[in-house]
Amino acid sequence: MNSVIAVVAPDPFVTDRLVSSFELDGTAISELDPEEPDLPPGATGLLIYAPNDAARDTDVETIVSAAMEAGIPILGSALGMHQLNVALGGDVASPTPEHVADETSKRNRKSIFLAPGAKVSSTIGGSGWLSLQCNHPKGIRQSGLAPGLMPSAMCDDRVV
Repeated sequence: MNSVIAVVAPDPFVTDRLVSSFELDGTAISELDPEEPDLPPGATGLLIYAPNDAARDTDVETIVSAAMEAGIPILGSALGMHQLNVALGGDVASPTPEHVADETSKRNRKSIFLAPGAKVSSTIGGSGWLSLQCNHPKGIRQSGLAPGLMPSAMCDDRVV
């Protein structure tokens, strides 16, 4: 059985990037229509992605429910992570001005903790504290996570 990744994204750029960057067969990617975001038959994963300034016109809650019912893994990236959190009952992302770079730099350095056992930790080969550059105008506080979710990575100020 071939894998089919369902993608919720604001434009075809994400799908094109997945196909070209990871040399995926285009038939393995199914772009979901924002008007009717039905999970495609045979879907083995769901990616919810949107740049932080993207419009929020997709019914993410419906597609997340379908993916959870089907038992497939879900990855939310950028605004997609915020949408996933809300779909699962968490708080809307709040402003994080301390994570925004000033006019003199494009990025802001933050200390990040990668949780042991999290997939991101096993992907990069380790866990613990590291320093990353970021520029995030909004973020999810640990207290605003949806019930049952645990952060894989979190800043020292408890922003996921």
